[in-house]
Amino acid sequence: MIKYLQVHRPKGRAATLRLREKSDAFAKDVNETYITKGGVIEILGVNASGKSRYIDRIRSSSKELWSFPLVYIKATDSLTDILNRNLGVSIKSTSADDEDAPTDKLELLLQKVAKSVLIIDDLDKINGKKLDIVKDMLRVSRRIVYSAQSQNSLNKTVVNIIFRRRLKKQTITLSSTAAYDASNWLLVSVVIMLAFAGFAEIAILVLIARLAMRGTVGVK
Repeated sequence: MIKYLQVHRPKGRAATLRLREKSDAFAKDVNETYITKGGVIEILGVNASGKSRYIDRIRSSSKELWSFPLVYIKATDSLTDILNRNLGVSIKSTSADDEDAPTDKLELLLQKVAKSVLIIDDLDKINGKKLDIVKDMLRVSRRIVYSAQSQNSLNKTVVNIIFRRRLKKQTITLSSTAAYDASNWLLVSVVIMLAFAGFAEIAILVLIARLAMRGTVGVK
């Protein structure tokens, strides 16, 4: 099964999110599901299943999807990174554990989150002081979008905070197989185009390189 998340832009109406599912790249039958923008969007999947790709698609289209600002967080961010990106400031951190993150800037960030859609990539991998800040953000944000490996991998307090918000939640579940299949079909298309264009040797090299990397390539 191949899944595609699209931003649907109907003429004269607001943009919406649409999940399309096909059994393979050439299947004519397509199942479509419209994703509600008014609550929580949860994207679940193992590593290399395409979660970050979905998050990036939503993030890049946030101005079309919502009429309020965006706060974006990655699990690999330091608190300083989060502040710099979302407040448009330039703060230099002198501490590896974020203990020197300015309190006044954190308060400004929380004020912004209260008016924003909060998008978090790999919510289940956030910990320490950063997790405490994220919990406060989840309590006040207008909309929530996040990715994680599974519901069980999420911090229990985080799960409870989201549940108590009583926002409608929609879950998109991805598999590594879907991402792997999609990348394979893309590779086949490239190889065919190269062969028809008279670059048969390059097509063969591409196939050899892909076989050498088999099992290590995925979309995330």
